[in-house]
Amino acid sequence: MLRNPGQNETEALLRNWLTAVDTDWETVGDFQNIAGQVRLSDIPAIAARSDVFWINAQPERELMDEVQGQILAGSLNDSQTGPSGPGYLDWLASLGFSQNPADYPIVDITDDGIGDGTLDSGDPTLHELGDAANASRLAYIDNCTAAANGGGPDGHGHINVSIAGGYDGRTGAPYQDADGFLRGLGINPYGRFAGTRIFTDIFDLSACGNSDQELIQRTQDNGALISSNSWGCGGCAGSYDTSSQAYDMGVRDADPDEPGNQPVTFIFAAGNDGPYSGTVGTPGNGKNVITVGASETYRPTWIDGCNVSPFGADNVKDIIYFSSRGPAPGLRAKPELVAPGTHIQGTASTNADYNGSGVCDQFYPAGQTTFAASSGTSHSTPAVAGAASLYYYWLDNHYGFHSPSPALMKAYFIAHPAYLTGVSANDTLPSYNQGYGMPDMSLAFDDTPRYMLDETAVLDRTGQTWSYSSAVADPTKPVRIVMAYTDEPGLVGTSPQVNDLNLTVDWNDETYWGNHFSGAWSVAGWLADAKNNYEAVFLPLGTSGNFTVTVTAYTIAGDGLPGNDDMTDQDFALVCYNCSSDADFDLKAAPAEQTICTPDEAIYDVTVNELLGFSESVTLSASSIFTSSFSVNPIVADGQSQLTIGSTGGAAPGEHEVGITAVSPSTTHTTTVKLTLYDGLPESAALLTPVNGETAVSLTPTLTWQNSAQAELYYLEIAPEPDFITPIITATVQGTQYSIPSMLNALTTYYWRLRTQNACGEGDYSPTYTFTTELKACASPLLPVPDGFNEGITSEIAVSEMVTLSDLNIWLDISHTWVGDLTLLLEHVDTGTQVTLIDRPGVPDSVYGCYSDDIYATLDDNADDLVENVCNLTGAALSGVLKPMESLSAFNRELWSGTWRLSVIDAVVPDSGTLNNWCLLPTYTTPDLTYHIYLPLTID
Repeated sequence: MLRNPGQNETEALLRNWLTAVDTDWETVGDFQNIAGQVRLSDIPAIAARSDVFWINAQPERELMDEVQGQILAGSLNDSQTGPSGPGYLDWLASLGFSQNPADYPIVDITDDGIGDGTLDSGDPTLHELGDAANASRLAYIDNCTAAANGGGPDGHGHINVSIAGGYDGRTGAPYQDADGFLRGLGINPYGRFAGTRIFTDIFDLSACGNSDQELIQRTQDNGALISSNSWGCGGCAGSYDTSSQAYDMGVRDADPDEPGNQPVTFIFAAGNDGPYSGTVGTPGNGKNVITVGASETYRPTWIDGCNVSPFGADNVKDIIYFSSRGPAPGLRAKPELVAPGTHIQGTASTNADYNGSGVCDQFYPAGQTTFAASSGTSHSTPAVAGAASLYYYWLDNHYGFHSPSPALMKAYFIAHPAYLTGVSANDTLPSYNQGYGMPDMSLAFDDTPRYMLDETAVLDRTGQTWSYSSAVADPTKPVRIVMAYTDEPGLVGTSPQVNDLNLTVDWNDETYWGNHFSGAWSVAGWLADAKNNYEAVFLPLGTSGNFTVTVTAYTIAGDGLPGNDDMTDQDFALVCYNCSSDADFDLKAAPAEQTICTPDEAIYDVTVNELLGFSESVTLSASSIFTSSFSVNPIVADGQSQLTIGSTGGAAPGEHEVGITAVSPSTTHTTTVKLTLYDGLPESAALLTPVNGETAVSLTPTLTWQNSAQAELYYLEIAPEPDFITPIITATVQGTQYSIPSMLNALTTYYWRLRTQNACGEGDYSPTYTFTTELKACASPLLPVPDGFNEGITSEIAVSEMVTLSDLNIWLDISHTWVGDLTLLLEHVDTGTQVTLIDRPGVPDSVYGCYSDDIYATLDDNADDLVENVCNLTGAALSGVLKPMESLSAFNRELWSGTWRLSVIDAVVPDSGTLNNWCLLPTYTTPDLTYHIYLPLTID
């Protein structure tokens, strides 16, 4: 309810209506909240009170290795699907991180307890340098439950503190996996950690006043500055509730009884109710907390006890299906971040009563009792908390922010992301699936110049602005600018936005508004974000020159900075990555590449652009085997000169480099351009594939040819007749192959030829080749397959060729998690013949069938393996050539022409997917089209 002069009357009435009080009145800014039990019949009268804003049922709250560290460090393999190899500890050491726990903030793992409930914990990985003889790195163990101590018999909290900060340098089994990664190495193995127990077999704050606010205050009073929370109320996801409100307040001031503000960075798990939208639970759907979803790790070797298969841990660019999605109430983007959350390893609880009920695998691998494994956003969250500990240290020791605010912590995370491009990703930021992406600590700790501000600028009226002028420090890197602010807690049960700050960046005569993206990069154009209290502008590598950052107070309606006399104000944090604050210049030369015919000259435009008022004179020089001269030299910024390259006639044909250097009294910059020389006409092209006269060629063939001497470009023509009067495709190609972009007609003869070109002119045409296409029909519908929808979806292919089928195969390309949900039917609509291709593979031997993902297979009656008996653990679940459930011979002797319909049915929630492509692959005979004329027989 709203706090007001007449609140005593409402409070007195509520005392009569409440049959039990669970949590007494708690003050949150301008509001106060109470939790208890009332009769259903009294709810209308309570709701009628003018100062009562919100009434809601309160569902129960629930709990939600080096591999993980290397992924977050951005140390990935060539395919970007998994980590490149061990070495996380060495990487941290190379960056100079302190090994003294006292140099780090305390991170409280607020969960179901740690180890045996003592600071020793029984787990050596929680001691300094992983040695039980050294001091424990646990600062405290608190207990808000009715249990005897803060120990962790279920193991959820213990594996999470291991994920956040375990130190394990032990080698061999079981401490290292088969690839040499340390199972017990956490994200910050040097930091300080703690635990507050809030779960027994249920959520229990009985020793903390049954109050979110008291739990928050206890966390801060115990000395924690970062709090990791792998719990929440998934059933509350649709609303901004009192818990969200309390934690939004706690981020700014965790202890209102102390003078001033006591900020804490609270990190929450998004929840495990995906892939459905709007499933981020409370209090993780709050505005000011950092909310974490789950991506995949790389351990595709087992099915864990939570039924996450190898396909759920085979690509670090994928979002795992169970990760809860936004939007949050008010259509806000949540989560802000994702981190690996599948097949995560850490130490098993050392509690004497450890039962493993809080993890997926009580012990993994088999035959040892040191390590457990688990999956969930519960385990991506402490990874981010461990990274937050490292970020806090970095901001303090490298940039002088001795107590970085939660807003700066959030902005720093958002400004250093790895954009995910796999399953349920590759979307527009900030997305409801990945937020801004996965933390990239290699980016966060690099030496690229940054400008940062931490709540030292305050906007106290609508329309007020703050501006900062900067320049791109390194054009070979992207520019990322993030603004975040800790907003006043909002009204429960509504869209919780109060104040609205907007971020804009003016660059290159364009304005970029915060959170206006296409894919991974910002796009220019007006589109203000009135929903989120964090906004970003990301400009890709190649960006150069000056720009201006502006933060505008679009709406100041509340007290964003409590504790002063101004009731309408808002401060903010800002991180500008790859941003220079020093006067300088950048050097450009265009074109970057050029071709000429010798002995012609080559001319390049060289530009020196001032950055932040640079005014020095710049002297230009060029290095190459050629002669060179500048039209203006020296020049001043912003100035331009033409570089002329001469004496090219004596150089060998091919590619050459020209280095350009610009020197001023204070700095030097260099750039390189390319020059390719030709000294005669190119030879004609020799065609390779399809070979001349080839038949049964793919409808989307790739044409190839030999590289011709001195050929720069190839002019390609494809036509249905030999005179090429009406070509269907013309293209100028650089290289020796060309893929037909769209399907050609089936059973059709085509003609193709090439003419070579370079800067000296055109060569002769090649001989003309022919090819005849195969008989095949395909569709690329990209149709979503509705989840648990028994009517399914259909895709049709219309065929016109009049041939008779003697055999038919089907090619399928379907992206779908858990293919055991799928049934596929093929029907020749004109004849009514229907065949079941796939019928929930693995069922009924297994209740839910094949648990692996995707179909990329050809169905052929002559295959050895029946589709029902296949469920691959790597690659696509159904792949290669497989025998369908029912024989495709049912279509033999039918005409190929007509309409063919494929139906795809998903019988079970929660997995879904997409019908990408499918093809009909016939073997045929030409029908007998001989006509017999029967004349009357006349008998004379």
